[in-house]
Amino acid sequence: MPTNAAVASRRVCLVSRCELCASSVELDSHLFLDCPFSLRLWQRFTDILIVHWPSPVSIDDFFLWGKRKARVVPIKDAWTVGMIIMMYCIWLECNHRRFDGIALEVDKVFSGFLTSMKKLSWSFTTPVSSIIDLCCARRLDIPIIPNPTRVMLEVRWHCPSPGWVKLNVDGCSLGNPGRTGAGGVLRDHRATHISAFSVFLSNLTNYEVEFRAIFIGLLRAKDLGITHLWVECDSKAVVDALNAKSIPLFVTQQWMGLQPFLDSIS
Repeated sequence: MPTNAAVASRRVCLVSRCELCASSVELDSHLFLDCPFSLRLWQRFTDILIVHWPSPVSIDDFFLWGKRKARVVPIKDAWTVGMIIMMYCIWLECNHRRFDGIALEVDKVFSGFLTSMKKLSWSFTTPVSSIIDLCCARRLDIPIIPNPTRVMLEVRWHCPSPGWVKLNVDGCSLGNPGRTGAGGVLRDHRATHISAFSVFLSNLTNYEVEFRAIFIGLLRAKDLGITHLWVECDSKAVVDALNAKSIPLFVTQQWMGLQPFLDSIS
């Protein structure tokens, strides 16, 4: 950024003075963060989004702070875009004063900031999900993106054909990876319970535990002498891998051990 201090560092003789406050050297950190004029703009913006201004000491610290805050502020899109637009508005005002001799008050600059935010709000994708989001959107004068309508999807269990057994399995990892468990149930065409299992499997990912749940269920079916088996699993990644016979390394040995059983059943 060609601030006065940056230009002077290239051995250009220049008296460095902040165009906005006329009381300090025009460094990047001063112009965009510490200048009383800029500080009033930032405080108005952060007050709208209910964020405390921390007075960052450098531009790098400012962006790191902004990135952390983006996880918790209302209307995350407005926060991310607003940080960039505010810096642009400050730089624009600085150049208007320097080259055009036109000085605007804080209210006018902030009004231009809100206008720019409204023009770019079409790109926002974060829906309004709380009263706080609604209030912040109203203060920024940006359109409200409603939450998408939730579609109710009915999931029903279907009995297998007579003579068949259905194996339903599932697995879960708290933390992914984290503490995991797997379970499954075997039922016939009358939905009569044949067998069930639930096991703890230490620290695994969701993908790993879903795979292991299937293989534990297959071993149970093998021990029961089942010859017609229908397997259901809610992990598309696991189902796609099995259909493509792309077996991951961590269950390859079990897969090879079950191959004779799998070849013998329908």
